[in-house]
Amino acid sequence: HFYAEPRAAKEALGWTSTTNLPEDLKERYAEYAASGRGDKAMTFDLDDKILAAVVQTTTRSVTV
Repeated sequence: HFYAEPRAAKEALGWTSTTNLPEDLKERYAEYAASGRGDKAMTFDLDDKILAAVVQTTTRSVTV
């Protein structure tokens, strides 16, 4: 596994966040819900096409 800890870089660069993640997420969700997208059924058509293409590519490149 790979783990990255940004604290040392933040301290060395003097970087501080200008956003508030919990508040930003609340705002984004409110916008999402207000748009009506939260009431629609989820579809994964594009995901299925991508996965099918990856499987075809992988299957073609693997020889036993």
